[in-house]
Amino acid sequence: MSINTDGSVKQPGSLAAAGGLIRDWTGRCVDAFVENLGVCTITRAEIKAAIRGLQVAWRKGYRKVHLQLDSTTAVNILSSQNQTDHRYFNMAQQFKELVQQNWEVKNFPYLQRMQQGRGLLSQ
Repeated sequence: MSINTDGSVKQPGSLAAAGGLIRDWTGRCVDAFVENLGVCTITRAEIKAAIRGLQVAWRKGYRKVHLQLDSTTAVNILSSQNQTDHRYFNMAQQFKELVQQNWEVKNFPYLQRMQQGRGLLSQ
């Protein structure tokens, strides 16, 4: 399954949303999700979309997923290790806890390395 996520903010200081699609191997949309976030940054919206996408996929029972984010900033934050002083630390921790469940998350190189260290990816 492929999880395509996106966060959206019309302009700084305005309402934001997070959402995405889950597609099967043929590209057919099998699920969609959206969440209104209130006023927040685009980075928070992007990270929240990734978290929500993983939560939906887990609840639906998908255990092999390809996560696709379009925000380099969000990827860098989610890939950082133990930076307790950045403003997105709690969200990054929530994301990492989701990824460390017993499943395979691909297309996100840092996550693949983290999972391999825990023996979760099939060899």
